[in-house]
Amino acid sequence: MRGLNPEYKVILFLFFIAMGLGIGGKVLKPKHSNLNILTPFSKTLDVLSIFTSNETGEKPKATVYGYLPYWTLDKYKYLQFDKLTNIAYFGLYIDELGNFEETQTVPAIDEKGEETGQLIDVPNPGFVNWKANENLERVIQKSKKNGVRVALTVIAHEDEKNDAFLNCRECWNTLLMNLARELDSKEITDVNLNFEYVESVDPEQAKVFLEFVRYLNSELDKVYGDSQVVVTTFADSVVQPRISSEIAGLGRYSDGLFVMAYDFHTTQSEAAGPVAPIDGKGSFNQYDIRTLVRDYLTQIPPNKLILGVPYYGYNWVVEKNEPYSKRIEGTDEIGFSKSQPYDKIMDLLGGNLKDESEMPVDQLAVLGAETKAENKAENKDGDKKTEAEVKGVKTFEVIEPKLQWDELAQVPWFTYTNPDTGSIRQVYFENPDSLKVKYKLVNENKLKGIGIWALGYDGEKNDLWTAINESFIKD
Repeated sequence: MRGLNPEYKVILFLFFIAMGLGIGGKVLKPKHSNLNILTPFSKTLDVLSIFTSNETGEKPKATVYGYLPYWTLDKYKYLQFDKLTNIAYFGLYIDELGNFEETQTVPAIDEKGEETGQLIDVPNPGFVNWKANENLERVIQKSKKNGVRVALTVIAHEDEKNDAFLNCRECWNTLLMNLARELDSKEITDVNLNFEYVESVDPEQAKVFLEFVRYLNSELDKVYGDSQVVVTTFADSVVQPRISSEIAGLGRYSDGLFVMAYDFHTTQSEAAGPVAPIDGKGSFNQYDIRTLVRDYLTQIPPNKLILGVPYYGYNWVVEKNEPYSKRIEGTDEIGFSKSQPYDKIMDLLGGNLKDESEMPVDQLAVLGAETKAENKAENKDGDKKTEAEVKGVKTFEVIEPKLQWDELAQVPWFTYTNPDTGSIRQVYFENPDSLKVKYKLVNENKLKGIGIWALGYDGEKNDLWTAINESFIKD
């Protein structure tokens, strides 16, 4: 190994160890593996990340801005910092006075797991993890080492509290002082503003929010000099009355707009469909991402627009095995429509069709309509009964998941039968191919970059990182 630097010697050493363990040609897995094993070594030593990091050491040519929710901090070891420019911790909720909420009110649960009808105050997990999570400290330190800027997300999701705060100028000062204290505690300078309303917003209130953004960014710059304030906006903020509808002004007074270019279909939609369609306006939705970008660029310069993409999809209970199938209202017996992170969706495609969030039924239903039980029970005609028939369990057609591609929306989807309930389920999501279509749009329009909701949703998988590398780092 003469002439090799120490890093390459370590890599070759680990490679030869792997060959000696018999995994040079293939990864050895248990017979019924649902674990998607990427490396035989401890998860604290991610050998694979050495090989998948970009070889040039270059940072992305565009902004790669990832939300890091407190509930994915345990996935921090899978983050590839060389492919990120910004991480926003999500986050701290504020009350109507501009103070960070240290507790939250939740329904009380009895020993049987049922709600008692009472409400109790419990520690707010976003606040607790901000204050004392060692993994967050590791993320911040590694970000600084890799030149990744870290932001604190200010969350405001309750309409009445939001209005009370925005209409109280003294409360803005309170928030500023609280923010400065928390930023200083982590030695960071950046802020993400995530203000969302359930209902439509009066245009005058949107102007108040704009003035708040101007104030906060200006005051933070006075304190820190180069503080960055990024504002989260809705996909339709240009055309609908949102709190973030003063797009031109927000582009002027902030350092960037993170557009949530997703949730075009949700669990409450009438039918299954693409979460983030590149095209399709007028077909299955009134809007699409290409139109969104065009509309935003009439209001702000491209270097202020961060296109948010979803690292998740939706899994619906549907009527039929056909695209855009009508959603069925969920029950405990058939399960419910829900969101799922990318790594869990890929597990479904890999054959792990168990859905732990659904109410289990008799496991004999897993046998499906094709499996005959080996038992001695006879029907009236003297034929063997299926074991499911003996137990009185309804059998069903088994639909194996097969990846499909929606040409209009440019997204993947698939349908399958849940083995526990027999319900037909349909999943629309994003994968490297669909994301690269969106990344191409970002590059063609010279946008500021991309945003990710959310870091950690891909788990140990590397293919979404590869898509970033190929779109924003490699020439």
